[in-house]
Amino acid sequence: MAAATDFTDSFLRQFQQYYMKLDVHNHWAEPSNESPYPSLILRFDEIGERFTIVDLELCFLPGMESFTEEGVAILQTFAVLRNNVPPSTYTKLLAETAKINIQLPLGGFGLFTDTGVLYFKHNTILQRDWLSSSQAIEHLDRQNALVLHQLYLFTDQLLNISEGHEGGQ
Repeated sequence: MAAATDFTDSFLRQFQQYYMKLDVHNHWAEPSNESPYPSLILRFDEIGERFTIVDLELCFLPGMESFTEEGVAILQTFAVLRNNVPPSTYTKLLAETAKINIQLPLGGFGLFTDTGVLYFKHNTILQRDWLSSSQAIEHLDRQNALVLHQLYLFTDQLLNISEGHEGGQ
């Protein structure tokens, strides 16, 4: 099992080097109690008209031993848009995320109502052989560009609703 983890960690480290060359601010997060797997964190600071700072966390989901044995891994892209969303905004936020999500080509926005975390999440199932190819990093970078475009389009609206502004405007 360690070999599979070594491979996914190695891939994320290569991805990190790719983003360093592009001068994208990033850092490596070692496993912790809150996040029990290594992650590559990419920081983007001009999302939407509010120039919101968004950290994209890229990690391979743990606990997928049966997939890993078959050479399959699931890469998760996760971004917290806001912590501590007031419960008074949950109904409007959940309705708005449902409207937005049906328009998205990948991923979706959500709200953890138990913790008040507004987020975006996308999972990609990947074959180990393909991840070893020269095109994998470039392809996943393009996927991240689409995620960023979606964040640019909808983050302001969702943050406005989470702050209690009518209609998200």
